[in-house]
Amino acid sequence: MTWRAAWSSTNSYAASDAVSFAGSSYICIAPVASGGSNPPADPTHWSLLASQGATGATGTTGATGAQGPTGLTGAQGPIGNTGPQGAQGIQGLTGPTGAQGPAGNTGPQGATGPQGVPGPQVTWRAAFNPATSYAQYDAVSYQGSSYLATAATVGTYPPTSPWVLMAQAGAVGATGLTGPAGPTGPAGPQGPVGATGSQGPQGLQGPAGPTGSTGAAGPQGIAGPPGLQGATGPTGLTGAAGATGPAGAAGPAGPTGPQGPAGLGLNVRGTVPTYSQLPAQPQPTNDAWTTVDTGHLWVSNGTAWVDSGLVRGPAGADGAQGPVGPTGPAGATGSVGPAGPQGVQGPAGPQGPTGPQGAPGDPFGTPALAIGVVVHWRPPPATFDRYGLCKPAVTTEAFSATMINAIVLGSSGSPVLFYDHIPSGTADGQWHFISDCPYAQALGAASLLVARKNGVHA
Repeated sequence: MTWRAAWSSTNSYAASDAVSFAGSSYICIAPVASGGSNPPADPTHWSLLASQGATGATGTTGATGAQGPTGLTGAQGPIGNTGPQGAQGIQGLTGPTGAQGPAGNTGPQGATGPQGVPGPQVTWRAAFNPATSYAQYDAVSYQGSSYLATAATVGTYPPTSPWVLMAQAGAVGATGLTGPAGPTGPAGPQGPVGATGSQGPQGLQGPAGPTGSTGAAGPQGIAGPPGLQGATGPTGLTGAAGATGPAGAAGPAGPTGPQGPAGLGLNVRGTVPTYSQLPAQPQPTNDAWTTVDTGHLWVSNGTAWVDSGLVRGPAGADGAQGPVGPTGPAGATGSVGPAGPQGVQGPAGPQGPTGPQGAPGDPFGTPALAIGVVVHWRPPPATFDRYGLCKPAVTTEAFSATMINAIVLGSSGSPVLFYDHIPSGTADGQWHFISDCPYAQALGAASLLVARKNGVHA
């Protein structure tokens, strides 16, 4: 992409040339001979890079101020920009025309920039389309900004990777200033908002006030748009000769220098918040980053960062200052309306049908380990605790989901036995939940014989 500054109808442009026009920037997508139309009017040859920011919102209308006395005319201030067209005033006396100021000098012709370092060729693909496949170094426009693909992609919306910002849309202009406030009236009760009154007729010219002291020169006013041409007034009396006018503005820029050799593309890497956060040099030649705080594009020459200027559209113009509005009269306080009557209670709805029968529940429930829970303890193999049955045990401490302390009930030789650090499982000397017990809970013939030998009648 080659930056050609402001668009001119006298220039010819090649593909990938970029220009500025009416606050926005454009890229040439097909060669244009001199005398062509401006970029917005020629979409066949031009595509938008970055649009100008929107105009700021109009400032809020201030309250009407009191009429001040008329003072003497202040000293001649500097020549300001033409303000908006005002109402037709009374015709004053016409003075003689001041002397013509001298013409400004012709500005010098700028030097031709150095030849850019070869980089990857950028291909402009116009507006982004999620259904289109894009190759590395394809460039598109999206929501007023332009982006470069650093890798092949399809369906990924900018600015998500692999898209990086090339030129950002201009910011929205600042909100216009609030009009000056008039004197505060007495507070009245809150009334309803009244409709805006119609514009009153132009008042008559008041008599000249007494002469006041000379006021100080006012500050430079905000530039307004060119006013409309007023009607030609009658010829006034000849006044005193005016002072010599100031020197004229500098003459137009000299003719455009010859076309430099075509530069090659940049390797746009992305954005950083400020200049101080650019990657430390040395960096590859022709690598480029945009700083978000200034909108400038910085290009590496291999040892240092070079400022290539603004690549996003300028901020929109400030909104116009709102006119001073009249103070509306205070409205009367409205009365509180009466409360509405209580509605009649509606009838009860009919009884719903009985739901279907649920599935049978687990009689043991979901096993859970806690202090006081009864589990099974399997006796050691030497005696099977005389009877060969799992014994109920009360949990007294749970170290984890698999290791407990417990008091075993119904053990031989004592009403209870305390066992320490019993592991979980179904083997001998281990504990398990009653619902998980794989052993029979009735004594077999061999176990009955052992029980009888120990004096147990079963």
